[in-house]
Amino acid sequence: MKYFSTLLVASLAICVHAGIDKDKAKEMAVMLLNHCKTQEGGTDADVEIMMNLKYPESANGLCMIACIHEKMGFFTDGVFSRDIFVAITQQIVDNDPAYMQAAEDIATKCGSIGGSRCEQAIAFDKCMEAEMKSRDLFPQMV
Repeated sequence: MKYFSTLLVASLAICVHAGIDKDKAKEMAVMLLNHCKTQEGGTDADVEIMMNLKYPESANGLCMIACIHEKMGFFTDGVFSRDIFVAITQQIVDNDPAYMQAAEDIATKCGSIGGSRCEQAIAFDKCMEAEMKSRDLFPQMV
């Protein structure tokens, strides 16, 4: 089973951590997805699939992941921002040492992935997911 975006989970976690209730956080995630749907030409089905934490199958739906990365500040013009990635991870996990080490390792291993904008987004997401799972940390995030 494919999980979509630790980043979507992260955006929800940031909202909850910031004191926004879960319903409001979900509403904000839907707003982000709808913005990216419009920007990338995705569909309502893509949004629904992503809200169920799975990867969409359409090319436009997959490009929505690149949009999310960009909106969160992880990528700008195809360049990974290690500092923003680590700072957002810090907010989510309250400096938990295992997660912070994973964030550093992910930034090192996954941040240099190249490819077209959308290919890079998917590859980064899958790399991040694999790194979290290899440390048995991914299930705790979801």
